[in-house]
Amino acid sequence: MTHILRFYALPPGEYLLKTGILGTSENKEIHFYISPKCYEIKWIQILLGLLLSGLLYAVIYMLYDLRRKKQQSLRLQVQVIANQLNPHFINNTLNWLRLRLDDDNLAINVLEKLSENIRAVFRNTQSNKPYHSFAEEMQITANYLYIQQQRFGKKLTISMPEKESYERIANSKVPLLILQIHAENAVEHGIANKTQGGMVSVSWIENDKKLILYIQDNGIGREKAAILGSKGTQKGTKMLAEMMDIFNTFNREKMYQKYHDLRNEKGEICGTKVEVCIPKNYIWEIW
Repeated sequence: MTHILRFYALPPGEYLLKTGILGTSENKEIHFYISPKCYEIKWIQILLGLLLSGLLYAVIYMLYDLRRKKQQSLRLQVQVIANQLNPHFINNTLNWLRLRLDDDNLAINVLEKLSENIRAVFRNTQSNKPYHSFAEEMQITANYLYIQQQRFGKKLTISMPEKESYERIANSKVPLLILQIHAENAVEHGIANKTQGGMVSVSWIENDKKLILYIQDNGIGREKAAILGSKGTQKGTKMLAEMMDIFNTFNREKMYQKYHDLRNEKGEICGTKVEVCIPKNYIWEIW
């Protein structure tokens, strides 16, 4: 007679199996030994633990090193962008001032506004900070639009919120020249090419999560400006986009800028609206 014994999940070790009928000579004892699997041997477990720990450390160090190198690379990119973010309107303004040197009061006022903007921009770029407070950006934009209003006269109308209306968010961080560059596009390529002139407005809305800035004009629109060969401050807006991409890699909530072509009742383009969204909990210090 054949007997089959099956053992399940016996741990490694020595065992004694007794068979037969008690009280008879047919009783037998069987000694057997179950060897441990290789991964159950202690010294192998220790070795595997050391190998896995070493591998984990190597992976963590590699990721940390890659992140460190990436941050260094991004820091350099941000510094380059910051150093290039100087006012685009300086040359136009200085050229215009040469023709108005006989008007001392007006020239002095314009020079004061221009000097304020130059100091504000250079103060930030020298410290490699391509961002500053919302209040500072509003002042730079107001100074720029004042200068352009003296340049274009009645052809240009400006609409900007009073300082009292944004005191609560005055210290909110925004990219350097984020309003001024878009306001410059609105003036130079929307209004300047429009015979009867027009208006540039700056506004904003905000809630607990984000600040949304709007720069709007009723100029000729981007399509007509492109036809005329007036493509806007492409270098400035490109640098802003690159800077946003860099900072966005360190933030879950993304900063963005969008362009909207405005149309009248006939469906004709009658201006441009730029929308810039900046999350309230945005991380600016990436190093």
